[in-house]
Amino acid sequence: MASVPEPSTAGPGALWLGCEGPAVRELQEQLVELGLLNPPLSGSFDLRTDAAVRRFQRQRPWLLTDGVVGHHNRPELAAAVAAHRGRRALQQLAAAPAGLRLDQLAEQPDLAAAVQRSLGALGLGPGGVAMDGVWNEANTAALDQFLRLAGLPVTVPAQLAPAAAARLLEGSPLPDVLERYEPERIRAELERYAQRVGASDTHLAVLDMGAQASPFLDLLERMPAWLAEGPVAAEGASRHPFPPFPTLGQLPAPIEPLPPTLLDPAVTEACLGVGRLEQGELRCRWLGRRALQPLECLSSSKIIPLLNVLCRLGSTDVDDPATLLLRSVGSQAQELQLGPVLMDLCSYAECVGSSNALAATLNQLEAQPVAWIRRQSGNPEALRFGGRYGEACRLAIPELVDPRSGHRLLPFARPVEAGNRIGVYDLTRLMALLGWHQALQPAQRLEGLTAPTQALAARALSGDTARYVDGALSSLGVAQALRHPVILSKLGYGEEALVYTAFVQFQLDAPRSLALTLRVAKGVGDAEAIRADLTMAMAVTDLIRQLLRGELE
Repeated sequence: MASVPEPSTAGPGALWLGCEGPAVRELQEQLVELGLLNPPLSGSFDLRTDAAVRRFQRQRPWLLTDGVVGHHNRPELAAAVAAHRGRRALQQLAAAPAGLRLDQLAEQPDLAAAVQRSLGALGLGPGGVAMDGVWNEANTAALDQFLRLAGLPVTVPAQLAPAAAARLLEGSPLPDVLERYEPERIRAELERYAQRVGASDTHLAVLDMGAQASPFLDLLERMPAWLAEGPVAAEGASRHPFPPFPTLGQLPAPIEPLPPTLLDPAVTEACLGVGRLEQGELRCRWLGRRALQPLECLSSSKIIPLLNVLCRLGSTDVDDPATLLLRSVGSQAQELQLGPVLMDLCSYAECVGSSNALAATLNQLEAQPVAWIRRQSGNPEALRFGGRYGEACRLAIPELVDPRSGHRLLPFARPVEAGNRIGVYDLTRLMALLGWHQALQPAQRLEGLTAPTQALAARALSGDTARYVDGALSSLGVAQALRHPVILSKLGYGEEALVYTAFVQFQLDAPRSLALTLRVAKGVGDAEAIRADLTMAMAVTDLIRQLLRGELE
């Protein structure tokens, strides 16, 4: 390997621009297989290879877009290649003259994983790490159910026929999928999955599933563009009154009481914002359960510093906010790019630091966070937002600067304190303001948000490790059929509660759009943690089903 300067993000065995040798050639072969690089292959990490690596990194919001292939990237590349090979094998089987016996399928882990992914996206599997290519009896039972529901022949001995492979690739929902909603079966499936992954208070089945397991993994890079350009909400008349979206800083009138039958009583606090377009105007139905009550919302409240910083950049001349630098006042010894900070804050990948320490650092740039929250949401309750998350700040006295000019854009404002008590409504309103930005009038919009900062916020929030909406769409069997899906979310988790805030929009038979925040109270210990995780997963699944069926309108 040639001697080249080592980037600050490189670790043992890392590859980057200028490196040479067999390891680089193996990397290039992977990139060619993924369609990111064209032959010929030189074995030299040249500019073409650097561009291909950065393209791959952009597809996964939790990775640094630095062109360095190290311990964060290698498993991602290997998994992407395995998934590509599996889908290609499934395509080849669909075009083959004969099927494949299931004992033969068990000998092809990449193909088996592709079948597992397709079954999971059709509501016949749990997803997550269960898509491991290890074929088992549960997979055989799911395949048998798929064949029966799809009206395809079930053979003895069991096999995956070309017609079945083609139907799996097609991905359209199975007949009467939403009418066949079986919450007991879905919960049992999730419970089995939790047992399989050894779920505990420190690692939960859905909360910690990770964006890598999302059925929309290959679409994450496109979600910010779809957010700006895609369908916003259903149009036309509705069964319920949809008032105009409120002016910035005003409460919605009204926030309807959430009917007890609409959501599990174990969800102690909730707020929903359901969007519709009427004659080009965004209107919103708001529903709540103790929605305005200030409570500890844990790490879900990290959307506040994320959006606060990006909105306050609106009046500055910044082309790419991701490249701005956080640094300690009076020192250039520690510098962090804003883009990676926001990605780590949501994904917990710890490429540049822990989520808690980074969020606390950002919170030091706003002198009056409660006043800022109220200017957006209008919540009159006694909010408190100290901005600390249990860890020391990554930078003690930070400022945000433009690396091109050296100008300070945001100064250090205050030290952080303990206590972040806000309403689930505040989080829902902020997610709604981010997601529906283009559809709102100037007096309704999140102050200072621009197209580049909205895209950066969306990229960060698309990498949240909690995948409750993704799991819901898979459990309901519609994941592969959606057009222009956008899922932005942020988890919050602690001893007293599990919180999930999200914005989701997609098109199936019609465009649908929803902002939500749910809070499930919990106690200490593994059993309480697992109960809260499954309660949240089922609550989100039921809400998404009602959204798909138009029942929230």
